Amino acid sequence: MKKCLFTVAIILIAISSVCAKDTQTMQISKKATVQVLTKSSTSWDGKAVSYAPGSAEIQIMKIHIPSGVQLPLHCHPTPLAAYMTKGTLEVTKKSGEKSIFHAGEAFIEVMNSWHFGRSIDTDAELIVFYAGTKGIPITVKENGDPALAKKCQ
Repeated sequence: MKKCLFTVAIILIAISSVCAKDTQTMQISKKATVQVLTKSSTSWDGKAVSYAPGSAEIQIMKIHIPSGVQLPLHCHPTPLAAYMTKGTLEVTKKSGEKSIFHAGEAFIEVMNSWHFGRSIDTDAELIVFYAGTKGIPITVKENGDPALAKKCQ
């Protein structure tokens, strides 16, 4: 009887692990999987992501923000996505709208919108993927290029 109960328990565990499978994770071989961290056509504030015409230029950067440090007000004229590897980041738009991102989370950053980031409690670290265009900066400061700055809201 104990052997039968043990077998039933193993079968139930196996079934529950198959049913609980993350729908965004795909098995691509016996040992390799792909997990979608984020996918959207809008940024975290709900606005559409768009690409500038021209030759594509991809940049991947690791950004480290010490605890309590606030970045200057800036804007991105190109789409970008980020993955938080460490800490917590609070992103605040000039309008006051905020979003908080924690280690292990991925997000699509706001475009053409003035904002700043601030690490909370501990150092924050993120990997940022910029889908830019050759000749167009990935970040514009408020007192930067007037032609690009006027596109930021």
